[in-house]
Order: sequence, then structure tokens, then C-alpha cells
Amino acid sequence: MVKQQAVDRTAESFQGLLLRHRGRTGLTQRQLAARVGVSRGSVQDWEAGLNYPHAQHLQGLIAAFLDAGGMTVADEATEAAALWDAALRQALRMQTLFDAVWWAELLARRAASAQHKAAPGLETAPGAPPASPTSERR
Repeated sequence: MVKQQAVDRTAESFQGLLLRHRGRTGLTQRQLAARVGVSRGSVQDWEAGLNYPHAQHLQGLIAAFLDAGGMTVADEATEAAALWDAALRQALRMQTLFDAVWWAELLARRAASAQHKAAPGLETAPGAPPASPTSERR
């Protein structure tokens, strides 16, 4: 009988998580680098485990993956924290903890943006009547 082992996401390497999320988005290293504001070589080094992003670029990675659909819906917080925790485990200089306030603000901005896109034409001033077609009966 073969036993199925549950995947321990807390033990996954930063490189493995980074590759998984980038694979889900379909972004090239160059495209991801442009979204994060780094060189393609930086992304390449991160994926090879030669170097690790500092906190600001790690936030950029997470935001890029979130925006590009690289995180599992309803599991984004867990996946973002796992990516951050993997960087903390592996990067000797990384000591910045996951910023829950930043994460909440990122989600709030994303939700506001999605709401704005879903309801186009609501750019009128508050209290102003909606524009209606005029008729020219005279």
C-alpha cells in the first residue's frame, strides 16, 4: 500500500515557490523583473538560489504574482506568507518579517481597483445625477 504524503509547504524552498508562482502567471523572467523593478538577472539569480530579494522586492514579487493571477484564489495570504517565510529561512541577511499591514493595504487597493473596473461610468461627482441621453423634440 502506497502512503500519500501531504505536501509540507513550509518546507518548500524559496526557489521552488518562486518558480511555481511565475509558472502560474506565464510571465517570463524579463516580464516579472519589469513588474518588480529589477533586472532579469536578479530574477534569474533568485530562481537559482544564488541571491534573494530584500523586503521591498519581495513585496513587489508578491504584488506581481497577485496581480497576474499567480496565487490560488482564497489562499493568497497563505501563499504570500509561505513565499516570505521561505525567503526568511534561506536568506541569511533577510530579517524583515511579513508585514500584515502592507498585505491588508495591498488587498484593499486591489479590491478598490477591481470594483472601479467592474463599475465603469461611475466617475461622476457624488450626488450628481447620472448622464441621460437628451432628446431634441422641439
